[in-house]
Amino acid sequence: MENNIYTCIDIGSHEIKLLVCHLREERLFVLSSKTIKSMGITRGQITNFDRLVGQIKKVKELAELDLKFSLKSLILTVSPVGALVETAMGRTYLDIKQPITSQNIRQLFQQVMEQPYEETYLPVSLIPRLFRIDENQTVQNPRGLSGMSLGIEAQRILLPTTMLSNLVHTVESAGFKIEEIVVGSISETFLALTTPEMFAKTCHINIGHDLTTFTIINDGKILHIRTLSIGGCDITQAIAEKFKISLELAQELKINYGKIPIREADLTDTQVIHIDEAQEKVVFITSGMLNEVIIEQTIKLFRMVKSHIVDDLRLKEEEYHYSLAGGIAELPNIIHALQNQLPMPATIYRPTMLGVRHSKFSSLVGATIFIHELNFLLGSEIVKKEQEIEKEDTTKIQPLGDMIPINEIVVPSSMDDLQKPQSLKDAIAAAQGNEKPIEVKKSVTEEIANDEKSDDFSPQDIELSEITDDYIDEKLGNSGVLVRFLDKIFNENEEEA
Repeated sequence: MENNIYTCIDIGSHEIKLLVCHLREERLFVLSSKTIKSMGITRGQITNFDRLVGQIKKVKELAELDLKFSLKSLILTVSPVGALVETAMGRTYLDIKQPITSQNIRQLFQQVMEQPYEETYLPVSLIPRLFRIDENQTVQNPRGLSGMSLGIEAQRILLPTTMLSNLVHTVESAGFKIEEIVVGSISETFLALTTPEMFAKTCHINIGHDLTTFTIINDGKILHIRTLSIGGCDITQAIAEKFKISLELAQELKINYGKIPIREADLTDTQVIHIDEAQEKVVFITSGMLNEVIIEQTIKLFRMVKSHIVDDLRLKEEEYHYSLAGGIAELPNIIHALQNQLPMPATIYRPTMLGVRHSKFSSLVGATIFIHELNFLLGSEIVKKEQEIEKEDTTKIQPLGDMIPINEIVVPSSMDDLQKPQSLKDAIAAAQGNEKPIEVKKSVTEEIANDEKSDDFSPQDIELSEITDDYIDEKLGNSGVLVRFLDKIFNENEEEA
């Protein structure tokens, strides 16, 4: 992406979130963050193609009007539903007279990404644990060193081809070019955990609208990624059913008045938060009545997480530290409900940049820093471009061009027969027999049927002016915080210079 300006999108079942930010001098500046109601996707599966494309176009237009320049390319964060985590190793031989370069590392990554994998999956990420020079010298960043061979121990992340291809097709149909794909829960976990937590036993939990994801790490290695079909919508549904109110009103009450009761007074609070006089007798809801439903549902949620950790994965929950993120993490006293089931140290992660100081933005911020750090460590042209801009006293920043070179992903025709590297889009087409991704026109749920917006929304092209330094400076002056970069992760798919 030109001038180190990154665009990242997260398409959830409840909201579509779009973040545009600028990374400069190890600081992240939020230029624009937009959210819009999501339609046509449930638990990571597209249920109405046209509605989802229309909503992505809307959030794109909102951000462009705010920024005064067009958005062309972006980073796509995806859900880990059905994700596989594989241990992978590779080795390449070197010229001992020459120092190890970024190109050597990219070639090593490419070799590992080309290793055989299940035909119904596509590899999207490679996370190195360590590098070995001549099999005995262990390093985190081998660039600039020398040796006869360079080896890698890593973890490869794969996602189901059908789910991934449908999401890619939808985003591209909305007018974006996808340059990088990141599993949001993984990049978020790396960002949320401190270094001691990263190399200890930690369980990072993200509670979304209708999915809860927990990522378990030990000694810097991803042990497990699990998704549960439960989330904030279940709490909202329980409130609506208990008090016989609409889902919209239940969501509003949950956000504005909901909290986890930690004292008896919280359950007996008589503050009236809603009165319904439309029926023959007056119906009212108090804070105590609302809190009773919320604590019941949150304990149910964390009980399911504990069941998977203890019963399914056979882990000892008392050995782990717990980190929490996602929209429900903003519910007051949520840690109390977590520790009711998992009585161990726990923290909540929130990005600290102005404009995204909410746990629901953690996956977007994590994905942006993840990609930037990969390019930074590889000495990519993106980072070099930024350094040149700092030296020059430029007066204008041109509209965004292409982002980061597109992933090079290899799709084998069989487990033993590998094809040449190709683009993600071509790889997906090849994996599906060159057929177009499935377009699901009808939703399996009817909650969007009465939406007053048109299904065929097509925002008109808008004229966008070039963005000046004064405008950028005003934006950058409103936010920014030092970010922690991860020096143990490298970009596996950067195109060779």
